[in-house]
Parts: sequence; C-alpha cells; structure tokens
Amino acid sequence: MARGSRRRQRRDESQEVPVAEPMEERGRGGRSPQGHTRAPSGPDFALKVGLAAGVIAGGLAFVAVLGMQKFTGTDAAAAMDLGGVQAVRALASIDSDRWSTDFGTTKAVRAKIRFAIEDKLAAIEKGGDSRDVDKVQPEVNDFWKGNAADGSDWVPGVDMFLLKNDPADAAILAAHRSGLARVQGQDKGALAGMAVVNAQGQALMQFGEIYSTATPVATLGATKVSAAQGVRIYEHPTVNRANVTSGNAIVALYTAKAQGASIMGTAGAAGGVAFLGAFLIGFIMCLGPVRAMQRLAGEVDALARGELGTRVTVRGPDSVQAAARGIQRLANLAAEGGGGGGEPQIIQETVHVLPTEEIDAALAPSRSFERPDALEIESTHKSCPESGNDYRDVINLPGGKVGLFVADIPIRGIAGAMYMSRVSALFRAAAAGGDSPAEVLKAVNRGFAMDLPRGVYVTAMYVVVDPESGVCKVANAQHLPLVFWKLAKKGSARLQTQGIALGHDAGPVFDKSIEEKAIQLERGDRIVLFSDGAITAKNAAGSVYGEERFYYVVNREAPKNSAAFVNFVANDVDLFHEGSDQLDDFTILTARKVR
Repeated sequence: MARGSRRRQRRDESQEVPVAEPMEERGRGGRSPQGHTRAPSGPDFALKVGLAAGVIAGGLAFVAVLGMQKFTGTDAAAAMDLGGVQAVRALASIDSDRWSTDFGTTKAVRAKIRFAIEDKLAAIEKGGDSRDVDKVQPEVNDFWKGNAADGSDWVPGVDMFLLKNDPADAAILAAHRSGLARVQGQDKGALAGMAVVNAQGQALMQFGEIYSTATPVATLGATKVSAAQGVRIYEHPTVNRANVTSGNAIVALYTAKAQGASIMGTAGAAGGVAFLGAFLIGFIMCLGPVRAMQRLAGEVDALARGELGTRVTVRGPDSVQAAARGIQRLANLAAEGGGGGGEPQIIQETVHVLPTEEIDAALAPSRSFERPDALEIESTHKSCPESGNDYRDVINLPGGKVGLFVADIPIRGIAGAMYMSRVSALFRAAAAGGDSPAEVLKAVNRGFAMDLPRGVYVTAMYVVVDPESGVCKVANAQHLPLVFWKLAKKGSARLQTQGIALGHDAGPVFDKSIEEKAIQLERGDRIVLFSDGAITAKNAAGSVYGEERFYYVVNREAPKNSAAFVNFVANDVDLFHEGSDQLDDFTILTARKVR
C-alpha cells in the first residue's frame, strides 16, 4: 500500500510546477507543495490574540470603575482613612520606650541626676534654713559646670561619668525624626496633630492638637477611627521593648482637606493595567500552543507527501501531544504496510516520595536520655518538604555529664540522610569513650572522611556540660557559633571555636584545626545550638530572617523556661516565612542551668 501511494504521489507531482523548498522546512511547518493550509504564524497569531484580550479586558475594567462611581460615588473619607491608618501605624512602629525621657541614654541619665539633686535641695530648704541651700549651691554648680579647683587641669563634674556623645541619644533622635516624617508624609488630609501616650494617658510626645472627645466611627484591624468636629482621629496600640502593649499612638487629620480619588484617573489606570496584563497573558498562553500546532502541521504535511520516516514531535499542550502521538502511530502502521491492532502499551512510572517522617525519626535524639535535675534541656526541629537532614542528639556521659550535638549537611533527600545516619552512628560510638568534645569530633571525622565522595561534608558542634559544676566545654567543626546567655548580664555572647567541617580532611589537617574552649554556666544561664534553617528563612517578599533578628529573639525569650523558649523562637521564624515554603531544616537545641 505504501509503494502504490508513492507512485501516485510522483505522478501528481510531475504535473505541477516545481517549487524550491529548503530541506530543513520539511516536517517543520514549511509550505506544503500540495497546497495544504499552513498553520497560523505563531508570533502574529499570539500577538492578535493578546491585543484582542487586552482591549476587551481594559474596556471592561474602565466601564466597571465608571459603574462603581455611578452607584457608590467617590468617598473622600475612605481615601483619607487609608493615609490616616498608615500614618498612625508608622508612628506606633517605634517602641514606646524610645519616646520616654528615662529610656537610659546620657541625656536621660543627666535629667535623672538633675531631678534628684533638685528634689534633695528642695527637701533641705523645706526642712531647715534656706542658708543651708546657699552653702551647697556652689558645689552643685561646679558639679554641673565642671569648674576646675585651684587652677588644675582636672575637671570634676557630671560629664566625667557620662559619654560626651552618646550614640544612643543620636539614634533615638533619628528615630523620633523618622517617625514624625513618616506620619507627615503619609497623611491624606492636613495634619492637625499627633501624640504618643502611655497606658495612663500621659503624653510622651505631642505635636499640634489632639482631641480628647470624639465619636468612634470604625475599627480597621487594631486601629480605631473616631470623628470630631472637622477632624478624624486614628488611634493604634504601641508596644514597649518587651513587646507588651504600653499605650497608644494618635494622629488627627483635618477632614476639610481630604480629597477623594480621581475616578477618571482610577478608571484609566485600571483599564491600562488590565489591558497590559491581559495582553501579556494572552500572548504568552497562545504563543506556545500555536507554535506546537504549526510544527505539527508541517510534520503532517511531510507525512502526507509520503515521507513516512518523519518523526512527529510530541511537545506542547496535552491535546497537541495526544494528536501527535496518534499521528505517529498511524505513520508507523503505514510504514509497516498496515495492520496493527495490537494492545496499547501502558507505561508505568514510579514516583519516588521522600519518607520525610521516617528520616526525621531516624535522626531524632536518643530516647534513652535521662535529664539531670540541674539542667533544663529542650529541642525543636522543623523539616522542609525536601528534607534537609539536620541531626541533633543529647546523651548521658560518665560522671553525670551531658553531651549535646548538632550537625547539618547541605545535601538533601535520601543521600543526605544516609550520610547523616553514618555521622550519627560514629558520634554515639565515639562519645561513649570520653568527655572531650574535640577528641570526639576527631574520632567522628576519621570514620566519616574515609572513602567519602568529593564535595560531601558536614558541619557540627559538640558541647559537654557538667551539670553540677557548670563547666561547659565546646568544639566546633565549622558550624554556627554557640549562643551563651548570661542571666546576670541579661545579654548573650557568641562563642566560635576554630575547626573545619567533617569530611574535608581525613587526618592531620582536621586534628590540628579543631579547637576546644570552656565556659562557666551559673544558675539561670543558657546555651543555644542551632542550624542555619532559621537565619536563611525567607518570607513571601524575599526578605531573609537573618542572624541579627535571630539573636534578638533569642535574647528576648532566653529568661523563659526552656520549653517556652524553643517554642517562642520557632514560632517567630514560622510567622516570618508564613505564606512561603520552608527552604531548609530548622533545629534548636538548648540547655539551661536551673540550680
């Protein structure tokens, strides 16, 4: 049948005018010599569809906005509320403590000393003769002015105890100016006044006039909107440095200056955006299918001319792919001389799903650990969908000591889990033989680095704590630093020891690089080991959580008990990247000395 078809085709072609045709166009969308209709030109057709979709969408958007104007009108108050809410929230974003005169800077300390001296002088004058005050007044003046005694160069006075240029003073002043500038730049009516008040209603800062009596008209989230004669007042809660509600920020705007949105400008903008969006979507969506159809039409033309060896490209939308497969089967049958009717082939493809829960269970801390009475120990672990394979462990050591271990591998999935399980087995075997973190890491590295593929490594930190004495020994194999929080100082430090990652070197280089340090834990002190999944977390806007925010949250939550500590820190990370995927495993392991 195929041979007869070729003879008929050659006889038909001998009666036509020959047409020159490049060889590469055969089966690829070229013009058919038999006059078959060519598939639409991809870019031209997609451009026409995109323009049509854009014009329709833009016109509908323009008409919709004009229709909204007819039925709802333009609301000047709504436009004003948008700016008022933004303004008061910008003002409330500054910690209320930073508006207080007793925040703790040089300026505030000087004021406190002055108030204390003036109160003392007033008490002396009230309880005795005013001449007693006159006697000490020169010394007080010298204290403030720093007058030198007996012509010496040494200048006594209050300034010898305080910073000459306290950077905190400048930072707070800059924060004040920034807050005021943001309010003045965001209001949508003339600014009548603004203030920050504490929980007792006392003004910490006030600019212009604030109206005490107003009628509530709306609540926008946490922002309350009230109205008085000629003004609208916006009130939003403020928080202090401890993130506790401490008062309110208030912004008042004159309603006479409010302006509604320009309906024609809004309609034009809406129509333009709708046109552009619809045009791009229509163009992009049509370009691929049209090109796929164009390619398929050319290949069908080639098959119709008898070129049965032409391979049909299976690409494009599902419907085009289905048609291409059917055409290819028909071409194969024709090339074989007809027949067929065999059973269709069913291709089965196995989809591998990572056993994330099983991996996490295998890399979880030992269940046989017994916590000593002198320590609180808690941990949390959150896996990303692709399984980043963090590993943490807590073990009992001879003499009542405790070992805390955290490791991270950049390889995800099954391969990373296999390498990390190897580290787990080596660690538990090595840790049982001694209480030196550096020696344990050396032993783990010797076993792990043997016959290891190039580029595979693991960062790790091992800490050994004596609960009774409080001595804490630390060794680090290129892992993140240990956070050491001191209750007495209400602050933390970061302890980073020298060392390269496990697997980089199997012997002397690793052994020489590893360093061990010791710190002293007192009652209430805390240590924190963690992986980089927290500081590399990103939110939907692409911002990174970062180290500074992590250390700030650790300091803020460190006084709590250990269970609350890990929950609050992990919750802060979760809230930050809410709405976006978790990119890496996140692990926190902490120990706190309780007696």
